[in-house]
Amino acid sequence: MKKIYYFLLVFAVLSTQALSVSAAVQTATAVQEEEGDEYPIIVVGTGFTTDILEHAKGGETVTFTVTLYEGYQIKSVSAEWGGIYGGGNVSVTNKGGTTYQFTMPDEGELYIGINNEYDMDPDYVTVTIVTEQVSTALQVIIADSKISTSATSADAGTTVTLTIRPDENDRMTRLTVDGQNINFANITANLSETENDYEAYDWQYVYTYSFTMPQHNVSVSAAFETTFGIVVEYATNCVVEVPHRAAAGEQVAVNIIPEAGYLWTGEITIHDSNYSLYVEDEDAIDENGLFTMPDDLYSPEFDIIYIGASCTAQDTPNALDAVSVEPAAVKLIENGNLIIRRGGNRYTLAGEAL
Repeated sequence: MKKIYYFLLVFAVLSTQALSVSAAVQTATAVQEEEGDEYPIIVVGTGFTTDILEHAKGGETVTFTVTLYEGYQIKSVSAEWGGIYGGGNVSVTNKGGTTYQFTMPDEGELYIGINNEYDMDPDYVTVTIVTEQVSTALQVIIADSKISTSATSADAGTTVTLTIRPDENDRMTRLTVDGQNINFANITANLSETENDYEAYDWQYVYTYSFTMPQHNVSVSAAFETTFGIVVEYATNCVVEVPHRAAAGEQVAVNIIPEAGYLWTGEITIHDSNYSLYVEDEDAIDENGLFTMPDDLYSPEFDIIYIGASCTAQDTPNALDAVSVEPAAVKLIENGNLIIRRGGNRYTLAGEAL
């Protein structure tokens, strides 16, 4: 009986193992049959319609086109698969324009739990399409970092203000807006000056200009030039008026105003910092009172022009003797006053004093 019982026990064990193997084979077959099933495709986003499939099989290539609503543009398109035990990214390729493509995932990774192993097959794929509204504002295109604007984009009819800040000691020579050179009479210029260590002035110009945005994009550009200091070195018995700065090669007006009882007889000197330029009297300025800045100026800090002038006391009985002028520079006007013109300046001697 014991042998029979043992045989039955062995048979039962073997039968159990056989059933386990059979079950395993059936389970594997069941998994194999699930491959190729269709999974749902979920689309997330606004501002568009799309012809994407609602379901697709694992391994299937899905191609779809996004049709945007008016005023929208695509910012990004992405996809990911998800399942009970996890998920992952799906690569999306742009095929040109608003057409995209991806391959449906077939199998996921193997998830190892505490007591069991799970096959992380995808249950669905989510396609996320991010759009953004396209701005209808027109663009203000700036061509120089020295120019800033109150708005880089604006609707037609909006007022846009430009601020132009050249490098120190530079000045703006041209402002072009929408292809037109702007008249400087319409540009506001604010100037700040600080005296430097070289008896001249450092300039900082700030220009502002406003315009109304047209029905198209606007380009803005400007041109600049470097200026050099002009210092009144001496003014004896007179006032010498000259601009604080001028560019190389620029003509500069020199205005000499004698004090009461004095006349300017033509005494003037002009030189640069190292005296490589030195001119005086009739060689300093022309008949119109203009002096031409040297062309070979390079450093605003060191290349400075110095101007000085002196006036002579007026002796009324011999006023004409104190004035050395060319005949063409003297004329008698109807009221009897003598007009003396020299270097762009006019001086009047009362007729009764002649």
